[in-house]
Amino acid sequence: MTGVFDSECDHKKVEHTKRKIRTALLHLCTQKRLETITIKELTSLAGINRSTFYSHYTDIYDLRDQVLNDFTLLTYQQAVPAITRIVNGSYSNEDIKYLMDFYNENMAVFRAFLGKNFDPQLMERMHNVVKSLVYTKVGESNQPRSVQVEYVLEYIAAGHTAIITKWALSEAPISTEELITLIKGITMEGPIAFLLKG
Repeated sequence: MTGVFDSECDHKKVEHTKRKIRTALLHLCTQKRLETITIKELTSLAGINRSTFYSHYTDIYDLRDQVLNDFTLLTYQQAVPAITRIVNGSYSNEDIKYLMDFYNENMAVFRAFLGKNFDPQLMERMHNVVKSLVYTKVGESNQPRSVQVEYVLEYIAAGHTAIITKWALSEAPISTEELITLIKGITMEGPIAFLLKG
């Protein structure tokens, strides 16, 4: 029994250490370019020693990749189901709150990798999520996947990621609820119709 308890404690300790390292990276990424961040300043900010860092990551870039991989996994596990219901019009207030929490909890990732350290990987992953969600909705109407559909999917994906980028990097961002309402309105009504509606 002691062995199981020790194993659980070790796992929690590792996860806590990784959280500190990742929080330090995201903080530093909002202030400077990734290639200028040193292991020394990262470990100092995280309150750990270098050997602890290297027991989990090979270098700063490996850490960055793991942060983005975890973010992508969380997006598909947590955000996509709620977004799907919103796109389908079968959502509840709970879905809106769930999505608001997701955006708020991952604001640091958006700020870190859509700003000074713009990462094409994150942008591409966000595009793919949006395109797959929209195409699922389009596919329900038996719309064939034509060249025109591909262009429209690209347009919608670029618009969504541009809005999220502006929101994440803004000094005075709109609330997450307003963000979700904005994205939903533009997607379902079109940008010009949404603007004319006032």
